[in-house]
Amino acid sequence: MSARPTGGPLPTSLTRALVTLLVAALTVLAPVGVSAAPRGSRLEFYGWSRDSRWVAYARRALGRPGKDQRMHRLVRDGAFGGFGREVGGDVQGFALAHHYVVAPAAQRRVDPLTFELAVGEASLTLKIEPGEKLGWRLIREGRTVASHTFDSLYVDFAVELYPAPDAAQGILVMHLDTGWQVDAAVFPVPLGPL
Repeated sequence: MSARPTGGPLPTSLTRALVTLLVAALTVLAPVGVSAAPRGSRLEFYGWSRDSRWVAYARRALGRPGKDQRMHRLVRDGAFGGFGREVGGDVQGFALAHHYVVAPAAQRRVDPLTFELAVGEASLTLKIEPGEKLGWRLIREGRTVASHTFDSLYVDFAVELYPAPDAAQGILVMHLDTGWQVDAAVFPVPLGPL
């Protein structure tokens, strides 16, 4: 009789199958829309500077007073650069005073794992991809323009895309629901010439 070793990792194919099954089951069972979990974080996007270089946002901690992050960030070519002078300060007031632009892309949730986003005349698709690691891909005209994998499993997702005024890049805001807490995430993404 052979004994299976304990404590070691599961084979990759089994891990991938279990993650896929879990995500599929949870997306069918979970209601559409992120829960109002009392823990985690919520992201408030305050906008893009008119020159499409800077963004302002805050990540508000739920159930943990004083743990908020107030961010003023440089974005270049769809990636975060340095920090602006307002980090930790009144980024919302700064964005309002400097007429930052907040214009979310129109969106439609096609199914539990697919979102269609419209930026001007361009159409983008955001696909949540279960597998060995849960992740997402942003697709434009059949080409992946951005992707990311997560370290946690999520049962539901809320998505907002905020294109820069020049539409060459955007900020993807995701609220990721584990079932007991919601994690706010922000991703700069290149959108390319639209």
